[in-house]
Order: sequence, then C-alpha cells, then structure tokens
Amino acid sequence: MKVKSKRTQIKSLAVKYMSQYGWRWGQSIFNAAYNLYPNEANKLRGSDVDCYHIDSNTNLFLKTINKL
Repeated sequence: MKVKSKRTQIKSLAVKYMSQYGWRWGQSIFNAAYNLYPNEANKLRGSDVDCYHIDSNTNLFLKTINKL
C-alpha cells in the first residue's frame, strides 16, 4: 500500500477544515499541518513560509514541510 505524502495528508484535512469551520485556505493548511505534524509545523511557525495569515504561502509551506 502506498503511503500518502505529508502534503497530501495535510491538504485532505485542510479541505475538511474549510468546509467544517469556514477557515481560509492558509489557516486550514497550517492547522491541518499542526494537527498531523506538530513539531514540523512549529518549526515553520512565524517563518517566511508560514501560511496561517498569508494564503499565498501555502504551496511553499507544503513543499517545505514535506521535506522535514
């Protein structure tokens, strides 16, 4: 069985957060990442790739967290 990448897992959960809570995409991505990979998300919190407040950072955030 193929293991899903961090990126895929985070995006899947983020879609659920958007529909359930009405959060923005960047907010949903960061919260999903924190829920699934708290140590990695904390390393990126407040960095140039943090997407919580800046939706346009989501792709870079996902690329970066996938490497951690």
